[in-house]
Amino acid sequence: MIQRYIAIFFRWWVTQLVSFVPKRWLQSLAVASDAVVVSIVADRVHIWMRRDGVATDARSGQIADLQILLSSQPDIPRLALLQLKRDQGLRKTLILPKTLRRDLDATLGFEIARETPFEQTEVYWTYRISSFDASSDKIEVELVVVPRQSIDPLLQIASQAGLKISALEIDLGGPTPALIWIDTSQTTSWISPQRKLVPLAATAGALVIAVIVLPFALQELHLFFANRSIEAFGPQARQAAALKLAANHRLAAVQFFGRSHGANGSALSTLAAVTAALPNDTYLSSLSLHDGKLTLVGSSEAAGHVIGSLTVSSAFRDPVFDSPVVEGDDDQEKFTVSANLVQAGAP
Repeated sequence: MIQRYIAIFFRWWVTQLVSFVPKRWLQSLAVASDAVVVSIVADRVHIWMRRDGVATDARSGQIADLQILLSSQPDIPRLALLQLKRDQGLRKTLILPKTLRRDLDATLGFEIARETPFEQTEVYWTYRISSFDASSDKIEVELVVVPRQSIDPLLQIASQAGLKISALEIDLGGPTPALIWIDTSQTTSWISPQRKLVPLAATAGALVIAVIVLPFALQELHLFFANRSIEAFGPQARQAAALKLAANHRLAAVQFFGRSHGANGSALSTLAAVTAALPNDTYLSSLSLHDGKLTLVGSSEAAGHVIGSLTVSSAFRDPVFDSPVVEGDDDQEKFTVSANLVQAGAP
């Protein structure tokens, strides 16, 4: 059991570390890495094999032949990119405060709905800082969005052919194309260091783990098991909180109805007087009592009868409509009426 928890923890830990890698680093690494690049236009598909940063024209054919074209290519790279034309992306230049530079992902995620015709969930998107002046308090950011409606069918075609697309590649006119990541959870799976660097990388990695990473890993391991224990008690804690909230509501109601409202008596006696005074065809949706003034909101077949009933009651005086009477869809008249309470013992 302990081995399974440790394995789960380390998978989570690696995922957290990858999430801190800046997008521009991932893009630079992806552009320089081996990749299979697919372009789908109308009913035609074109495939390039990019190795050591150099793309080689591989094969082209009908969409239906994509799986056959892929199977004919030996040693296909793990990184798969879907190439888009420049006009398939909507580009928007934004001027933002420089203070938002470190939190652009969250900021631009909210800006998509304001600055484009789409919601964030309807697009794949990325951005690049097109202008930055250290002496200025503003930065210029180019936001790029691609509607999912036009891309998801292409991703499905690739998936049915056995190709999992990691990112969209789109030319924005710069020295290198921009990448719009589809799923960053598997970004480490395609990173393949040169064989001659593997021993050196392994040694350096072992030293880093021993000297720096291991203490933090142990601390995170303790936190991981603590969170597991907290999660185990989560349902009981939520149930206890719900019971406590319900009990507080009941206690507040009991205290309100039992509390004396000065010379006007208790809230319970006021509620009894209202019930006795109102016509049988009258229904209340709200009742409030403050400083001897009663406000009623509800509906009746004839709202004018409410004023008449309160007028003849010995518990109330000066009843008036607080707003115009409105006829509802159910032929009931909606009203808001206020009246003063007659002080207890007054003639």
